[in-house]
Amino acid sequence: HGHLTVNGEKMSKSRGNFFTAREYLEKYDPEFLRFYYASNLSKNVSDINLDFSDFQTKINSELVSNICNFIYRTLNFINRNFDSKLGRVPKSGKDSIFAATLQSRFDDNLKSYESVNYREAVKAILEISSLGNKFLQDNEPWKLINSDKSRCHEILTLAANIVKNLAVVLYPILPNFSLKIQKQLALDSLSFSDINFSLSNHKINVG
Repeated sequence: HGHLTVNGEKMSKSRGNFFTAREYLEKYDPEFLRFYYASNLSKNVSDINLDFSDFQTKINSELVSNICNFIYRTLNFINRNFDSKLGRVPKSGKDSIFAATLQSRFDDNLKSYESVNYREAVKAILEISSLGNKFLQDNEPWKLINSDKSRCHEILTLAANIVKNLAVVLYPILPNFSLKIQKQLALDSLSFSDINFSLSNHKINVG
């Protein structure tokens, strides 16, 4: 890849924009920087600009509000309402079509990893988590829990499978975060071969 610039300029002590990796680690989580770099790394040789305003926006709007929001609202809902237990994976037409759509996105992610195109891999991850958030919003499990608890359990079990698959594809970029999610799911050593929608009747941990 090319060079790293900071706020559009080459790093320079005289400009006051020169800092070491150790100085960064004293203030920020290294996985934030891994996510930011991955979001900008393509197959092409080009410079990467570390724009701290863009960095903050990307972490807050993409990693926290999109990915983390979907993962934690799913697992916390299961912890609170289903004694931390997954039910059965829904097999109805609408749910199976949705799972197939997601599987296609996960396949896109793996192809991007194989071609060392991390930017496209992150795009696929963000699209998957956005679809997961929309799935929850459309089905409103917080209302369904009072009218059809069985169907609500199916919805959350499918969502938990999305979370499990996200933990797999996030590992190359956010290994520590991925392992925390695997631990809460009471799973370990997940690999790309575990990307499926078959996790059911399984007890997860309380986060």
